[in-house]
Amino acid sequence: MVMIPKWLNITTFKFRFLLGIFLAGLFLIVGFVQADNAEPRSEDSYARGKVMWVISEEKTIELGEPLITQKLEVEIVSGLEKNKIVTVDYQIRGESRAKKMTAGDGVIVVKNITPEITQYYITEQFRLPAIGWLLILFAGITIAFAGKRGAMAFVGLALTMVIIGFYIIPQVTSGSNPFVVCIIGTALIASSSLFLAHGFNRETCLAFVSIMITIAGAMGLAYFAVEATQLFGMGSEEAYYLQFGTEHPINLRGLLLGGIIIGVLGVLDDVTTAQVAAVAELKHANPQLSARELYNRAARIGREHITSVVNTLVLAYVGASFPLLLLFTVYSTPWWVTLNTELISEEVVRALIGSIALVVAVPLSTIIAVQYYNRSTKQI
Repeated sequence: MVMIPKWLNITTFKFRFLLGIFLAGLFLIVGFVQADNAEPRSEDSYARGKVMWVISEEKTIELGEPLITQKLEVEIVSGLEKNKIVTVDYQIRGESRAKKMTAGDGVIVVKNITPEITQYYITEQFRLPAIGWLLILFAGITIAFAGKRGAMAFVGLALTMVIIGFYIIPQVTSGSNPFVVCIIGTALIASSSLFLAHGFNRETCLAFVSIMITIAGAMGLAYFAVEATQLFGMGSEEAYYLQFGTEHPINLRGLLLGGIIIGVLGVLDDVTTAQVAAVAELKHANPQLSARELYNRAARIGREHITSVVNTLVLAYVGASFPLLLLFTVYSTPWWVTLNTELISEEVVRALIGSIALVVAVPLSTIIAVQYYNRSTKQI
């Protein structure tokens, strides 16, 4: 008689989870094929380059601003033209917009091909190595403190990026409804990266259920809020250019709603897993606690969490849009006019829906966990 491993039993959680990962993989393959087969929309080609030396440098005044023009000799270090030496003109307008290039600087070189001429120019400095070292530092600190869980959190993060890059983005740019795509993508992220980061256990299952219930409510609230505030997803310059940069029209309102849902998922992971873990630890420390006492003690922890995280959310949004807020101040726009603009209103609605979902998720996840652990104790 052939023995079937327990985890292959169709009734077990692990089997269902692996089946879900397999189906998610099919979605990703479809998205990857669509992205890979997309027709190129530009004659520009990009490559990394290294400044060999500064041939000349000239400083002039144009439109009342200083203009520095550098003639650079650049070696292309990636792509089909690797090791090729090209001469590039690089301009800096204003005093603080960018730094002058020096020998050894890494840059991004663009080759522009037109019927009349082929020319090279520099877009900006190549920053990814510095970002990579910062990411390594972050990963090292996280893994040193959290151990295996920290490492698995980065695996979950990588999977999240794969789902966004190879499913959500290709599907949206191919003309699919952004709201529906983001809902599916959110479910895939929640059902995969959450378990990778926190493990296959009852606490993660309870957190997952809490997250999905909260997201379902957030979807309805987001739709109502966007309708009530008459937002159409045109609040940013990037959204405007999307109308001309893709072959298929993109529903910008659906894109706004989808972005809100993905943002909600980002804030729910933390509070739901923390609340379920708090309930589990309290019940383990004192199995005699009643359901009401268990809820009250866990809710006290949740209230402290809500207070700090809501403030963190607001500060994060303010920090991201700080230059824009300063710009409105410089032009002396009344505060209520500033708040009423679609650009600011979108961010306010996004922040408020995320905060509401965060607050609701705390008592919801606490109640679900209390009911589960209280019933489990009684059965024992």
